[in-house]
Amino acid sequence: MTYYDIVLAVNRRLTEKWPQWPVYVDVCPEDFQRPGFWLHDLKAIQAVQTPFLVRRDLTGQLTVFDQADDHYEVSAERLMQVQAAVMDALTPPLPVGDRYVTLGLSLAPRDPGEGSLTFSAEWLDDNIAGQGGEDAPLMEHFAFSFQGEQEKE
Repeated sequence: MTYYDIVLAVNRRLTEKWPQWPVYVDVCPEDFQRPGFWLHDLKAIQAVQTPFLVRRDLTGQLTVFDQADDHYEVSAERLMQVQAAVMDALTPPLPVGDRYVTLGLSLAPRDPGEGSLTFSAEWLDDNIAGQGGEDAPLMEHFAFSFQGEQEKE
């Protein structure tokens, strides 16, 4: 499972719920369509958890562009309702390949005419370097110490 697989799963869930709304990934054009979504500001982190597991974290932003009226105004109340509906839609686990991922979700501060949510996911993968391949260094030293009280007879 890759970071982009999760982005595609979020995209899929949004287009299932709002099939008429475009979803822009990474780049939002100047002439974007309202209503619509923009998945952006993706941040990925990878850290070795154990010799055999790697922890992966993904954080991103989802901007919601609701429909504007004839004066290019967007209803703040309707925008909050759409944001709540998006959170509800993204709460059930997302199928990603042969796994399911549960997203962490939080509302971000709104700008005039647009709402924003932050989403995050974390999961563990096999650490291929730790599987005994040539890239993995062998352990050369081992130390063990024990501290405690001795039992008296």
